[in-house]
Amino acid sequence: MVSDLFDMEIRRTLVLHFVLMLSLDGQSLDNLADNFLVFVDSNNVSVYRMEISSYTFANMSLQSISNPIAIDYDPNNGVIIWTDVGLHRIFSASLTGNNQTTIRTLSTLSVTDGLAVDAVSRLLFYTDTGNDIIAVLSFDGSVQKTIINNSLYEPRAIVADPITGTIFWTDWGNMSKIEKANYDGSNRQQLITTGLVWPNGLAADIQAGVIFWCDAGTEKIERANVDGSQRQVIYQAQQPAHFFGITLYQYYLYYTDWEQRSVMRIRTNGSEQSSVGPSVFGRLNGIRAYKNGTGIQGINGCSNGSGGCSHLCFPQPGGSKQCACPDGMTLQADGQTCKTNNPPDNFLLITELRNRIIYRMDMNTYSFATIPVRNIMNPVAIDYDPTEGLIYWTDVGLRQIFSASIYGHSQKTLLSLNSVAVPDGLAVDAISRLLFYTDTGNDIIAVLSFDGSIRKTVINSSLDEPRAIVVDQFNGYC
Repeated sequence: MVSDLFDMEIRRTLVLHFVLMLSLDGQSLDNLADNFLVFVDSNNVSVYRMEISSYTFANMSLQSISNPIAIDYDPNNGVIIWTDVGLHRIFSASLTGNNQTTIRTLSTLSVTDGLAVDAVSRLLFYTDTGNDIIAVLSFDGSVQKTIINNSLYEPRAIVADPITGTIFWTDWGNMSKIEKANYDGSNRQQLITTGLVWPNGLAADIQAGVIFWCDAGTEKIERANVDGSQRQVIYQAQQPAHFFGITLYQYYLYYTDWEQRSVMRIRTNGSEQSSVGPSVFGRLNGIRAYKNGTGIQGINGCSNGSGGCSHLCFPQPGGSKQCACPDGMTLQADGQTCKTNNPPDNFLLITELRNRIIYRMDMNTYSFATIPVRNIMNPVAIDYDPTEGLIYWTDVGLRQIFSASIYGHSQKTLLSLNSVAVPDGLAVDAISRLLFYTDTGNDIIAVLSFDGSIRKTVINSSLDEPRAIVVDQFNGYC
């Protein structure tokens, strides 16, 4: 049991808990109150919203969903944000389930078990236990920075403190631990390293300086100060339990347990443990609580115009900030602007259709990296413009031609083709600034301006299945 000294009402500027939740009732979302839980059910492949005062709930009826795991809420825009490890994507949607948007498409190796929203700085943090990294995204997903990529084994839950610019996370690997670091990955510290097995869920009361976690291996819910001191057991399960997600709302911790078919609740002093709502769920994973009036107050060094940073702004204590750059870019002398790094001198570009990935391989070392482009389905043809440092590729699934930097930044859709198009071939003329492509669906060869604004069919006869294409940019042949 924990002293009643710690059983206090939570007064936080931002909701900062890692949680996933779900519900199955068919209520109208419009009738649910402002204080609510959101959670996911991987067995029923659903995301739910539950009103806290009455525990009425509703399925958000999302369109594209496979295996949802982590979830959070952005009160500024009124949208939920969740990860789907089956689709390898991060999504957002309104609380009614409308306007579903893909924020980021990740590699097929990714397993995004954890997610945290910093609504003030407009940042998304996620853990990836497939690639063993922690990364941060801009809210639209266009900018990504890997902030920790070493000494991670199975990173899972994550929470963010937007006032000090600190993240906390759990790792359930062979060396189970709870750690924290600055938003940029610096000042990394191990907080809890003993007595852990599968620390799946994590929540934080930033103002009180306390973290809470649930462990599926020890079957305990515990707490400690944010520096790892004064560790205490809140609850020890008396029957088989497999805790996963946990979140804090006023006096209570709400959590998910794979052995239970309902959302669970316990006071922060360890008393009044019970289920809430109906016992109709399958396997509940992440869960997050939102209290009306929280999450939108407070400012930090990044809350006004991204602190003047060109790409990413990380808050620091005292209202200051630090600008940061996405992968493949470097911060310039002004401390605000990012510039793309020079790529390797000799490299290969490879599209992988099955895994929906574009790779860059250094020909000197044969090391390779995924180019983190978004909105990718069936990439086929690819080429490179050395003048601007841009890659161009065709996607026969989306029937579009795209461009992006060699590091995946500044992605653009150059051309959307008709429903029978199959753009199997692509060639760049970097001198004339032209882009040629073959279309085996329409049996044509066409040319584009580099921005996609001008298009001309150059051959439309005596073609059966045109595919590969190259150009002689010095003599004007293709």
